Amino acid sequence: MADKVDIQIGEHHRRIAGTNRGRRFPVMSGKVMAGSYDEDDNTVSVQLTADADDTPTEGVLLNVITANTNGMYLVPADDADCIVCEIDGPGQLKQVLWASEYVEVSVIAGDAQLKMKNGKFSLKNGAVDFKTMMDTHFNNLFAMTFTNGAGDTGPANNMADLESDKANFDNLFF
Repeated sequence: MADKVDIQIGEHHRRIAGTNRGRRFPVMSGKVMAGSYDEDDNTVSVQLTADADDTPTEGVLLNVITANTNGMYLVPADDADCIVCEIDGPGQLKQVLWASEYVEVSVIAGDAQLKMKNGKFSLKNGAVDFKTMMDTHFNNLFAMTFTNGAGDTGPANNMADLESDKANFDNLFF
């Protein structure tokens, strides 16, 4: 009886894992190769632990649907540890699933876009860019004068505070 159960368990295991059809979907670890990020192809090279030393796998995708303009794009840092999977089996497309460190993160949904890079942010919605809009707002504040019975007023008394706010804003957004 045990042999029959063992055989059934083995058959179910092969069915679940897909090995009865010669298919496998490996997940591998590795390290992103320094200087390998290709912005045009949205790929990196990875030295997989399964590869021979000094034989990195090139063209590992950062977004499986490269033609898609919507989605999340995560650019791993040079030398970041990462996890890579093969999509639809061996010899097929490979994609970075996770990295220990990122240098750029971009989320695009329709016309809305959020980017984080080098410790700064960018927000856009269609033609509206938050940084440009706020720069215009600060410039309007700096130029603001009021007319009264004695004539036009000069700059605001708290101009140093406004300039400090602008500097802090510039350190946060690109």
